[in-house]
Amino acid sequence: MSLDKPSWEKLISAATGAVNNIPTPTKHHRVGAACLTKDGKTISGVNVSHFTGGPCAEPVAIGAAVAQGYLPHDLTHMVAVGDNGRGVINPCGRCRQQMLDLCPDIKVLVRDGE
Repeated sequence: MSLDKPSWEKLISAATGAVNNIPTPTKHHRVGAACLTKDGKTISGVNVSHFTGGPCAEPVAIGAAVAQGYLPHDLTHMVAVGDNGRGVINPCGRCRQQMLDLCPDIKVLVRDGE
């Protein structure tokens, strides 16, 4: 399934809404992610930043999907958005590896040149 521009924009909007819902602005890196299921449901997640690290938004979104009864291979598309208007950001190496291992067919929106 490929997504047209309005569908990607829907995922970007969901991820942006998720990152904007993080209650307290902090100095920590804040990210929201949204994924799309095979049946068209959008599921979002946020990173849980802590001075010791914390999970990125993408695996949190995958975990939220699993908690709602989806398997990782039921996810078709993913996007992550940074706080403070940074827009779409590329997944880190750990997230890329997790998506490759858990949902190898997922399409990920990335920024050009990065």
